Amino acid sequence: MQEGPTKNGRSRTIVIEDEITSLVLSYCHYKNNLAQKAGREVSPYLFADEKGNFIHPDTFTKHLRKIFKENGFPDSFHLHTLRHTAASLMIAGGADVATVSGLLGHSQVSTTLDIYTHAFDDKKKAASAVLQESLDI
Repeated sequence: MQEGPTKNGRSRTIVIEDEITSLVLSYCHYKNNLAQKAGREVSPYLFADEKGNFIHPDTFTKHLRKIFKENGFPDSFHLHTLRHTAASLMIAGGADVATVSGLLGHSQVSTTLDIYTHAFDDKKKAASAVLQESLDI
C-alpha cells in the first residue's frame, strides 16, 4: 500500500491531551530504540512493520481485534466502535456538535446530528424538565 490522499481529500488536525501525547512519544522512543539496536533505520511511521515499512490499516485492525478478543470484548466490537464511543461521550459530555463533527471529518454537522442523536438523551430529559418547571407542573 502506498501513501495517498485522505478518503475525502481533506486533512484535519486532531487535538489530543498531554497524557496521550506522552504515551505516543513513549511508544515512538521504544520502537526507535528497537530499530537502532537491530541496526535498522528508524521509521517515520507510527505504525510500521519490523523493517520500518508502512503497514496496511487492515494489519492494525487485525491486531486490535486480537486484543479485543483476548480481553473479552464481544465480536461486534471493532475499531469503528471506538470512534462512535468517543463521539458519543464527547457530545453527551457537552462538547458542541460542530467541534465533534469537525474532529470526525464530517462535511456537514447534520451528518453528526443524524448519527449521534442518542447522545442527546440526557439533554432531552433536561429540556423537558425545564419546560415542565416553566409551566409550573
